[in-house]
Amino acid sequence: MKIFIDIGHPAHVHYFRNFIKIMESRGHEFFVTARDRKYVFELLNAYHIRFVSRGKGGGSFAGRLTYLVKTSFRILGYAYRFSPDLFIDFGTMYTCLASAFTGKRHVVFEDTEITGLYRSIYKPVVSEIFTPECFELDLGKKHKRFKGYMELAYLHKKYFTPDSAVLEEAGVKRDEIFSVVRFVDRNAVHDIGTAGLTAEDKVTLVKRLEKYGRVFVLSEMPLPGDLKKNELKLDPEKLHSLMFFSSLIIGESATMVSEAAILGTPSVYVDSKGRGYTRDLENRYGILFNYTPDDVSKVFSKAEAILTDRNSKAHALTVREKIMSEAVDLTSFMVEIAEQ
Repeated sequence: MKIFIDIGHPAHVHYFRNFIKIMESRGHEFFVTARDRKYVFELLNAYHIRFVSRGKGGGSFAGRLTYLVKTSFRILGYAYRFSPDLFIDFGTMYTCLASAFTGKRHVVFEDTEITGLYRSIYKPVVSEIFTPECFELDLGKKHKRFKGYMELAYLHKKYFTPDSAVLEEAGVKRDEIFSVVRFVDRNAVHDIGTAGLTAEDKVTLVKRLEKYGRVFVLSEMPLPGDLKKNELKLDPEKLHSLMFFSSLIIGESATMVSEAAILGTPSVYVDSKGRGYTRDLENRYGILFNYTPDDVSKVFSKAEAILTDRNSKAHALTVREKIMSEAVDLTSFMVEIAEQ
């Protein structure tokens, strides 16, 4: 079987890397296109996944529209030459033209309710749309659900083993309290109309967390001078190991706080709209806590409560085991879907 995958975000690399490895071991072939975005190429190279760049994307609305048209036709050309039997991706728009013209099966995974613009383009074309059970919208006849979360495709214990060597590289000890903070630039389509922490709140947050231990900051935008010393410099494929050993993950990235929950690390998410899966991880498991930017005082209080609770990490690791026991092995699920 020939399979075409489009990658638009670092998380997409993780979603499909184990699937690619298993399917290649069974004799299947892949053609991967990828957006030139921070960490995407680094991760693809780290996991030895061959790919073709589809460029950086556009900044303005007109630039994004131009990029969509050009890239869709470029991918159509790749698809005609590769002649895939299956298209599979995480809700990107760029393979729709190719799957429509070739008439091949197109499977989409999705977990973000607020990506309505993307769905309006790919939904008429794709064959099936798979989402977690907790997805809060009904997408119609093509919509199918699985039990669990996208992050299980790479953080399930079957595929992920934390490497304690990352602690020495980061300069922390195994039993040391430390936090990882993530800020986003809100330039993505799904971030339009959402709000996060103010610049002042970001500085205040880091300063308050530093009272309890080291604070590492990941940011999609330049950090103010006060926080430059906190900037995490680590190979992206090592980040999940650091997150596993951390005491708290907090920030504006829904993917990263959900990864923390799956890894057994308490997390706090700050966003004006939130996600179905982050709400589910709070309501079902009590391991992730959702707040809006208007509740910034509660964000600070919850973070400090986690860091001062000696049992918070042990409890989170117990919850991790519960999640693993109740959810599907998503990578095996993907293999089953592809080979139907």
